[in-house]
Amino acid sequence: MTTYGVFTMARVPMPDMMFCFALTGAVAAFIATEFDGRRWGLALLYSMIGVAFWTKGPAALLALAVAVGYTWATHGWAGTARRLALAPGLLLLVLVVLPWWLLDAAAGGGEFTQRIVLNDWLLWYFPAGKSSWRAVTDPIGQALTILLPWATLLPLAVWSALRTGGRESPRAMPLLLIWAGTVFFLVAVSQQQRMRYYLPLCPPAALLVAAWCSGRTSAHRRVALVGGWTVAALGLCLWHAHASARHNEATDLRVIAREISQAPKPLYAFDVPELVLGFYLERPVELLPDSARLQSLVAEGRSGYLVIADRALPGALASRLHRLGGGRVNGRPLSLFND
Repeated sequence: MTTYGVFTMARVPMPDMMFCFALTGAVAAFIATEFDGRRWGLALLYSMIGVAFWTKGPAALLALAVAVGYTWATHGWAGTARRLALAPGLLLLVLVVLPWWLLDAAAGGGEFTQRIVLNDWLLWYFPAGKSSWRAVTDPIGQALTILLPWATLLPLAVWSALRTGGRESPRAMPLLLIWAGTVFFLVAVSQQQRMRYYLPLCPPAALLVAAWCSGRTSAHRRVALVGGWTVAALGLCLWHAHASARHNEATDLRVIAREISQAPKPLYAFDVPELVLGFYLERPVELLPDSARLQSLVAEGRSGYLVIADRALPGALASRLHRLGGGRVNGRPLSLFND
């Protein structure tokens, strides 16, 4: 509850918290079956995967990957299908998610199939095949950020679990490591990287840190907590200073502000966020909704200033307008024209 990810996403109207809840519930149902022998847990496992599927599509199979990974590691392939009742379980999962396909068929949903099933549910998660160093650093940075402030203690917790082999909890520790490792790896290799995608990593990471803290004396816990929070606070301060500098450099409207201050004329914008212009330039901005409205404005010869993103500037209009200067908004170049 005190990780940055859970604290922030619980207050955002997006499906990620519901997805994390369903995924965690599915793993908890698997634990009830595997550790306590409660066979009803398998039905709950596949049902919760179905709920997660309704929330964010095939990403719900993360929970099944965790269950398969742990069962294979402890019982081998021969016992995996039997212990997880894969055949009836997958049938139950199909029945839970079947209404999606029925609704699609009833709506004649070619567009639904293309945009949701193929683009959002499948192609969205395919590995991007990136070869740059950011393919490695981005997932690590996203995961550590969402786990703050406990991310500073997580390496110690993981190292302790690997070093001791879970002697005090010989079944629980391997499960937590497989749970956290599976979620991180499968999200890290997906094409799209968002911090909120690593939200399902919070429960196993929290349990690993809690297990590590429980094995320390009260004095050691205090030192670790104070040190961890201090490192997190210093890191956030440095990151904020760096991010603020980069953000400020990405937006530069000084030339435009100087030019439009010389004569009071209406200010129009095309393919530029007018709220940003209005805030920085401190004057009303009229947004032109499409290129037809832009061409009509130029053809009428109406007096005023026109701010256009360079990427959207038609060549035919450039020769009919007088460019006064340029600037940047969120790193994107734009130009100021006069009639």
